[in-house]
Amino acid sequence: MIGEMSQFATSIDTKAWNHVSAAYKLADSAGRSSDYAERYDQNGTITTFFEEEKQPIQNGVVGSAAYTAKQNDCKDPNQIGSSALYGLNKVVDKSLQEKMRGHDEAHAYIAAHSSAIGEKAVEKLKDQADKISETAYLVFVGMEKSRRHLKQLIDESIEVKKTLKRAAEQDTNGSTDTSQPEGDRKNAQARAAAENDALTHTDSEIQQAEHVLTEIDQREKKLRDDYDQAFKAMVAAADANANAKK
Repeated sequence: MIGEMSQFATSIDTKAWNHVSAAYKLADSAGRSSDYAERYDQNGTITTFFEEEKQPIQNGVVGSAAYTAKQNDCKDPNQIGSSALYGLNKVVDKSLQEKMRGHDEAHAYIAAHSSAIGEKAVEKLKDQADKISETAYLVFVGMEKSRRHLKQLIDESIEVKKTLKRAAEQDTNGSTDTSQPEGDRKNAQARAAAENDALTHTDSEIQQAEHVLTEIDQREKKLRDDYDQAFKAMVAAADANANAKK
């Protein structure tokens, strides 16, 4: 998305470049805000739910619509079901987009100056504002949240490793305890093998995560520099167009 920003100011046909420049700046500011971040997380939760429950939801919508269509003697009930599913997906996507835009000051500004900006340019500017806000969020908020989350997972994994090690030792001892029934000893032996295997994978995953964590600060700095450079160039292009129109 950072790469796309270099083309934003050349893809809008408007005379109100001062409003375009202002919308760009507001979109950037919105993306860095806690209000936007909270809504972004909420949208992410909803999207994740629909992805995880995709098949049951699809089956339910298609089946219900097709059954109703069949009861009403529709020519092709299956086509009705597919149309209902398509409509549901479109409505959910649109609703999530509108919720996101409701937490983005750039969209309120665009709506307030829509006549000056121009009907065709407004839709293009809305899409650009969406991308600017989301990119700013990912670069300045999202990546930092990911870093903290990764650090938390590493800390938790170290505790999980300790628990696994204790369990493996107990089950190893249990597998050789002749005072226990043979079936219980075999179960303990199987658990110990699984726990030791999990320990091996945990070590590898912790090492990989720690490696990523050592590099993330440098990656974050580069992303921010790249974004700042692209954003300043985009605003400068809009301002130049505004000055040319005077």
